[in-house]
Amino acid sequence: MVQQIMPEQVVTFWGVAKEAIEQCLPDVYGESEQKMNNILAGLLNGSLTLWITYEIVKMKKQTNGLFITKILKDDITEMKSLLMYCLHTYYSVEDRTWIEGWEAMEKYGRSRDCKRMVVYTDVPYIIEQAKKFDGVASYTFISIPFTGG
Repeated sequence: MVQQIMPEQVVTFWGVAKEAIEQCLPDVYGESEQKMNNILAGLLNGSLTLWITYEIVKMKKQTNGLFITKILKDDITEMKSLLMYCLHTYYSVEDRTWIEGWEAMEKYGRSRDCKRMVVYTDVPYIIEQAKKFDGVASYTFISIPFTGG
């Protein structure tokens, strides 16, 4: 199951969420030392959205993952997209969990006038899951740091 965490609930989840987010985000050349503070600020002001996924085990919620989304608007195409900013699972989850997640994100994205979900990943399993939902994974993300003087 997928649950949206509202801005006023973020503080309750932040301790666990922060650790998971730090584990799943890649190091990016030139990134701000304030990255985690900026993520927290975005979750608190609603520009980013925290989601948790869970299963019911012995009548209790057992969190199995979390992710953060952000709505982006391309000023050239005038198209809105739902960006999956980061994704973390605590253990291997069943296909039905992925299906519930994709369906929840499609519903959420459509309700915000988004036309697609955008995900940056190098995890083969996530790429394969996206293809099951007609995701196109044929582009390559290129990042070239400006290091010279």
